[in-house]
Amino acid sequence: MPGLTTSLGLKKPAQNEMADIDVINSNWDAIDALIPLSNMARQAIINGNFDVWQRGVSFTNPTSGAYTADRYRVSATPSGGTLPSTISHSRQQSVPGEVSGGN
Repeated sequence: MPGLTTSLGLKKPAQNEMADIDVINSNWDAIDALIPLSNMARQAIINGNFDVWQRGVSFTNPTSGAYTADRYRVSATPSGGTLPSTISHSRQQSVPGEVSGGN
């Protein structure tokens, strides 16, 4: 009889048991259901409010692939059009109600 992991309740076989593909697949399905498809899931946990900006607080025309705010990567592709001549990323302080539709 397999034991269970503490946090996720994943099944883990005893040392004398053979690996069961159905159990392995069930474990992966459980993990997959907990992790969204984007790396932003990790960002939501690590510095999700962008409180830490290790690389500075203002960036003008960062190159595609460059990191600006902590763990935030720029991806600029014109996709058949043209990009604006100036792209700025900066840290702004806002208060609830200041942004339209915000809480």
